[in-house]
Amino acid sequence: MKTIEAKAPLDRPLTAAALDEAIERGRANRSGVNASCVSVEGQRLVIGFEDGSAVVLPLKHYPEFGDFAEA
Repeated sequence: MKTIEAKAPLDRPLTAAALDEAIERGRANRSGVNASCVSVEGQRLVIGFEDGSAVVLPLKHYPEFGDFAEA
């Protein structure tokens, strides 16, 4: 696995100006890739996107989703 280091500090204080800048960047960078479905498959959370791609996350790494169960 390749290790990378963050180029920007992650602990910047959140100010109104920084929030406005982030919102504006988000509006300007609309990629058109929106989540279209979320499902649980076994012990994995699957997030599908409109373009057909998906992200699969192991539930054991995300305790906030601990109550999710396969129906």
